[in-house]
Amino acid sequence: MGLTPQLLTETLYALAVEPAPGTPPFVPTEIHVVTTRKGRDTLKSALLDANEGRFFAFCEDYLSKPVDISFNDDSFHIIGAGDDHEIDDITDNATNTATADTIVNLVRRLTEDADTAIHASLAGGRKTMAFYLGYALSLFGRPQDRLSHVLVNAPFESTRDFYYPPRNPSTIVIGEQQVSTDRACVMLADIPFLRVRVSERLPLRLMRGTMSYSGTVSEMQRFLDSSRLVLSRLCSNGQGSIEITANGKSFTMNATAGALYVAMARRAARRTKEDNRFVAFTSMEFVEEYIQEYRFATYVDEFSDVSDNETVQILKELVGRVESEHLRNERRQRAKKQLRDFFLEKRSKIKKRLKDELGEWCRKYEIRAIKKYGATTYGLDIQPDHMEIYDPPSEDIKASWENAAARAQRQSGAQRATDR
Repeated sequence: MGLTPQLLTETLYALAVEPAPGTPPFVPTEIHVVTTRKGRDTLKSALLDANEGRFFAFCEDYLSKPVDISFNDDSFHIIGAGDDHEIDDITDNATNTATADTIVNLVRRLTEDADTAIHASLAGGRKTMAFYLGYALSLFGRPQDRLSHVLVNAPFESTRDFYYPPRNPSTIVIGEQQVSTDRACVMLADIPFLRVRVSERLPLRLMRGTMSYSGTVSEMQRFLDSSRLVLSRLCSNGQGSIEITANGKSFTMNATAGALYVAMARRAARRTKEDNRFVAFTSMEFVEEYIQEYRFATYVDEFSDVSDNETVQILKELVGRVESEHLRNERRQRAKKQLRDFFLEKRSKIKKRLKDELGEWCRKYEIRAIKKYGATTYGLDIQPDHMEIYDPPSEDIKASWENAAARAQRQSGAQRATDR
């Protein structure tokens, strides 16, 4: 905010006294002002003077009930104060950077409390201040937060003697004419903004603590640029694994856990509705999807003579128990629990692997859990156009199996020769 204290009481009036149709009155519990040292002195003199402060006059006019609005010396956030260099104006790159850092870190801190709602006003101050405030709210704003600009009709918007329409109208001199305050119209222009925080699962270090404006923008750009997930099925020496590329980094995951991750990814890629992307671990349809992915990951029954291994056999046996009409319900429920525990263990390993490789960036790629109507479903919260799943060409897989088989035969022959 700059050197126009009228904007603060006008905004309060539009929020608490004359809100837009269909909008309930909003009386803040705290007021925070980002300004310069010169701006603070001007605002305090006009608004918080013990005898003539217009803020107190507004509260007396319209807030008849005891309302505790915290607005005092601590409410002013002076640009550059963190470096012990409070500024009087934004005049160069250094003061411009200090302005950006002050605003973005204040908004970051105020949005940490989920039980609060912020109403931010772009009115007053340099144009860059309005940009930084709107940008910070776009990064950190929640569904309950609002952004606005206060509008006042002519000729009241151009006089320093008008702060808000008082309960009892009065006459003020504007230019060469006397004008009654009952002609004043004060309103808020609501400004929609994109809420990145809601649409993306941002890393915690972006949401908490302190970071410069440029550092925040750099981290956010990195997050958005690297949001693509690429999964590749690998085969080396007859052994299958899954390669994951996320956040610009590639790493592998063993077939047992990797098959679960790919099954979740394929489900997310071909289904648009959340109810279809998320599935219970005890769903027979999903268990079959996992078995199929596990076979793909290990290349069982594709180019090898290896039959289903112990993992698949156990899962098939559990599925048979769940679907059996001849078993008691207790035994079927026990089989369901064993299925759920199997996948929960794999989910835990996937989460740890992602955390080890990606740090806080892992949150976007984790298998999420959603509880609804007493049931828990699981899935990836990644849009289909943000992921790719690659399978190696068949000839590469076949060659890998043949090489592995030849190597195993040579090793077996060498062992028999040693035994003799």
